Amino acid sequence: MFESLENIDRDIFLFLNGLHAPFLDQVMYQVSRQWLWIPLYLFILWYTWRKTGWKGLLFLVCGSAVCVLLTDQICNLFKNSVERYRPTHNSEIGSLVHTVIAPSGEEYRGGLYTFFSGHAAGHMAIATLVFMNLKKYSQWWTLLFGWALLIGYSRIYLGVHYPSDVFCGFLCGGLVASTVFLAIRFIRHKLESK
Repeated sequence: MFESLENIDRDIFLFLNGLHAPFLDQVMYQVSRQWLWIPLYLFILWYTWRKTGWKGLLFLVCGSAVCVLLTDQICNLFKNSVERYRPTHNSEIGSLVHTVIAPSGEEYRGGLYTFFSGHAAGHMAIATLVFMNLKKYSQWWTLLFGWALLIGYSRIYLGVHYPSDVFCGFLCGGLVASTVFLAIRFIRHKLESK
């Protein structure tokens, strides 16, 4: 059964990775980089401060830092334990994978192991945490989750993650953010009740 799921994952990956166009290669490479999203991060911080004040901003910043740290560590633990090769490093399908050329001039292939996507986990965690903190003001939820989905798709487009890597990354990010949000709400309630 595991082998048949693996084959389905590979087939979906090859289909999605095959939906490429030369003009999108560098766009997707940049989408996958955190620096591109600094204006969005700054907008989220400003919007949080505007709607919730300094305390709300402080809790969001601390919560985001914890989310990024946790998703990164959990992801690395899984990658080093599962040791599933990235599509670009998989000898069975590596020659079929569409890759892009990084600005350095080298082919972008990512690290050796793939399960699961740290990009997907981290960005979904931030999107979920922001949504949970601002849900009463949240006309922006489609932008937040659309942003995380775009990051996840970019990892498949670039050939460095299977769909299951992205999906499991999204699950991890959502669970971590929900846990952190509940912990922050508990701490905040305790501090404010003193």
